[in-house]
Amino acid sequence: MFLANVLGSVIRGTRRIVQVSLFKKAREIPQALPYGVDSAPVREMVAVYANTADMGNSVIVGYVYKDAVAEVGSIRLYSENGYVYLRANGNLELLGDSKHMVRYEELETGFNSLKQSVTDLTILFNAHVHVTVTSLGTPTPPTPSAIPPTATITGAKINEIKTL
Repeated sequence: MFLANVLGSVIRGTRRIVQVSLFKKAREIPQALPYGVDSAPVREMVAVYANTADMGNSVIVGYVYKDAVAEVGSIRLYSENGYVYLRANGNLELLGDSKHMVRYEELETGFNSLKQSVTDLTILFNAHVHVTVTSLGTPTPPTPSAIPPTATITGAKINEIKTL
């Protein structure tokens, strides 16, 4: 196995060809990756390549990543602008770890219950009567509010990401 600096990559037909600098000479070597993985290396990465049984032909079998952070038993997929990290404990990080995702259906159920509680409270409030001194007039209920809560959380739903 040998190491070479990546200069860039192109797709020819259905194969990714990585351009590398090998002994100060540019060379093109096909890339081999696991099934389901398609990636283009960035310039200046270090490619690991090996010769094949077909003399004179090589294949890139991986890359040396200098900023490795994945824990034992974890997998981290990264790009220049983000990452997906499945930790050994089962937690999944998508582009970061500073905010939480929610289960929309459970959040919607709780939110709708809260809206109903506000509506019920408004009905009770509107139905109450103030006790007044008879010289001030007859007791009357307050003017009822005819506007039920219209808050919604549907704009927060992410349809492109699903969970349990």
